[in-house]
Amino acid sequence: MSRFTLFTRTAAVCLVAGLCVDSAHALEIEEVQWGFDGQVVQNRFNVLSVLVSNPSAEAFDGGMSLEKPQFGGSGSVGVVLRQPVFLSPFAKKWVQFHPFVNYGFSDWRLKWGEGRNSRRWGRSKEERYDVNKPRLGPAAYVILNAPGELLHRGKGSGLKGMAENLFPPIVTATDGLKGIVLDHSPRWQRPRRTAFLDWLHRGGELHLLKMDDDTYPQFPAPLADLNAPLPVQNLGQGHVYRHDRTRAEMTAEFVKQSITHRGEQPRDEDQKIEVRYGVQNNNLTDEFGSQFDASMLQSLKAMTQPDHNWTVIYLMSFVYLLLIFPGGYLLGRRRIDYRIMIAALLGTITLFSVGFSIVGARGYNEATAVNTVAIAHPLPGGFYDIAAWSNAFVTSGDDYLIVHPGQGRLYSTCQSQEGVAGFVNEDPAERFFAVDIPPYSSRTFAHRAKAPGKPLDFQVDSFVGGNLLESFKVTIGPELQKSFKQGYVVYGNMIYRLRDEKGQLTADRRGQKVNAFVNSNYQIGYGFNAAPFSPLDSKDEIDLEEKYGNTFLPLIIRSLNFTHTKQARKFQLPTDRARLFLITTLPPEFQMSSEVLGQQDGRVLYSFDVFK
Repeated sequence: MSRFTLFTRTAAVCLVAGLCVDSAHALEIEEVQWGFDGQVVQNRFNVLSVLVSNPSAEAFDGGMSLEKPQFGGSGSVGVVLRQPVFLSPFAKKWVQFHPFVNYGFSDWRLKWGEGRNSRRWGRSKEERYDVNKPRLGPAAYVILNAPGELLHRGKGSGLKGMAENLFPPIVTATDGLKGIVLDHSPRWQRPRRTAFLDWLHRGGELHLLKMDDDTYPQFPAPLADLNAPLPVQNLGQGHVYRHDRTRAEMTAEFVKQSITHRGEQPRDEDQKIEVRYGVQNNNLTDEFGSQFDASMLQSLKAMTQPDHNWTVIYLMSFVYLLLIFPGGYLLGRRRIDYRIMIAALLGTITLFSVGFSIVGARGYNEATAVNTVAIAHPLPGGFYDIAAWSNAFVTSGDDYLIVHPGQGRLYSTCQSQEGVAGFVNEDPAERFFAVDIPPYSSRTFAHRAKAPGKPLDFQVDSFVGGNLLESFKVTIGPELQKSFKQGYVVYGNMIYRLRDEKGQLTADRRGQKVNAFVNSNYQIGYGFNAAPFSPLDSKDEIDLEEKYGNTFLPLIIRSLNFTHTKQARKFQLPTDRARLFLITTLPPEFQMSSEVLGQQDGRVLYSFDVFK
């Protein structure tokens, strides 16, 4: 074989290999968008929309992951989000992740690759993409754009435009959305229509504008409730407003007076969250949510404290150190056979390893258990929007699959510093949380879901109120009485405790302003290292009822969705309704589907709007 022929064949092989490598990297990131208006809400599940394209002539069949890299390290913080991605040749599509965002200064990174082995993703720089840091802000007001809509229409109104195809197909991903302005009927398939209605019933604001022909848009059957010719319409805890103007007639002053300042959480200029270098500029101590998740998870973790015999552990540690040094040194001075020294060292290590394992293997009643607190908002069709926080304590180390009933499941460990040996599968067809939990240890996590649930058996017997609540009585059924724990009602800007008298709940005559209620329950014990919902004590026995009881008021505050003190000061429910809070034991339909994690216990706060 001539040298020329050998060179030609070698060059051909290299060219083919190069083409294969290029096809393996055949995914390109064209656009990345945080949230609904380019911002995210702190300590909530947010949306990250990624436009990916396949510029090659071969189909891409692999996956993509989103992670938060550790500062100065090679690992990641929290759990990695993964999902499969398939793209036909020369095709493009939007892929959405749902990360829990603690702070705005965190870096995020996308990785991808062929196949389902995620360890092979992101091996080259062509398979990695550093996402811009998210900007923190309040829940968004946006105007939906139809496909091909000119983005400059309505420009100058102060509202960000969002493509209607980026609206999430799951309601659990809409925590960062407050209001939508709409002047057409979106071309959505069933999942997005359902998620839109669920978001509206949960408390969203819809502002309808006239079309260019001076008529309001007409919606098809699934959204037919929006066609009611009313200036203001209530749907669940949400509102629909009709405005007598078109998109082109919107001005910044109109948006400020008629859209962004309406509802129970007005947004003044001095209330907007300014961001500088990803950190909020207006005093983090005023942010109710800045420590809620970490503190709630810490409180749940305290419910299953390992019962260790620390006296024996400390004594064994002291003896172990003495045997290593000066014990090893003294043994070496006797000039005995080095093999005896090595055997003695290995024997000491083995003996004390077994000893520490036996003495340290003491857990809460020696049983695997899960403790959960949750907030449930009713949705159409017998579903509830669930936000929950859990602690799973295990006595046997293993890789655990955590999954809950329902749709749109989102998971996070809410970690801001440490890595977690696990991942969240964001495949829309099968969402779950897989995690490695060592023996006799805990794993805390938060999750969101739209889950089916039984209707609560209660009836409002009396609801009278003007400026203040004059009378409010509720009768709860026999089944609800068995699981009922506490009740509250909010009217106007006041909150009242409900007294339980054999299934008859009656509001106290004197209430407390919501602002005072919020501040009084967020001052004591608040901080990074203390669980503010569980007063510290030296009790040997864990009183679960007391521990759960300490979480009730913070859950109420979280359900009101405050992110800043000014919102609490200006909070005011419309006088045509009251918000009823009922706290019960956690029903089986809201618990984990897995039976491997043993006994499950918890409490759930139901939130209902009751109309006069």
